Amino acid sequence: MDALLQGGLQEDALAAQDRLNRTREAAGSLASRLDKLEAQYSQMVEAKAQLDARVATLQQSEPQVEGLVGLARAKQLTAEAMKSLENLEGAGDPDVARVVTSVRSRLAEAEAQLHELEQRALARGETPDVLKRKELENQLEARKARLGL
Repeated sequence: MDALLQGGLQEDALAAQDRLNRTREAAGSLASRLDKLEAQYSQMVEAKAQLDARVATLQQSEPQVEGLVGLARAKQLTAEAMKSLENLEGAGDPDVARVVTSVRSRLAEAEAQLHELEQRALARGETPDVLKRKELENQLEARKARLGL
C-alpha cells in the first residue's frame, strides 16, 4: 500500500487496505471460533474422563449392588410368605397349624439371616441412599449408551 500511495494510485491503495482489513477481520473471527472450539473440546474431553471414571466405579460396585438387590427381594418374598402363612393359620385345621408353625420358624431364621447380611452391607457403607444413587446412575449410563453419548 505504501508503494501504491507513493505511486499516486489512491484507489488501488484503498482497495488493498480494504482487502487487508477484511482479511484481518476474518482471521480474528476464525481465531475466536478456534478458541471456542478448543474450549468446547476441552470440556468434552473432561466430561468423557468423568464418565469413564463413573463407568469404572459402577462396574466395580455392580456385584455388591446385585447382592443387595437380591437381599431386598428375598426380604420381600419372606414378608409375602409370612402373610400367606397367617391366612392359612386362620383356617382352623390342626395339621395346617403345625405346618404353618414349622414354616414360620424357618422363615424367622431366614429373616434373621437376611437382617444380619443387610447389617453387614450397611456396616460397609452401602446405605439405601447409596444403593438408590447407584441404581439411578446405572439407568442414566444405560440411557447415555443408547443415545451414543
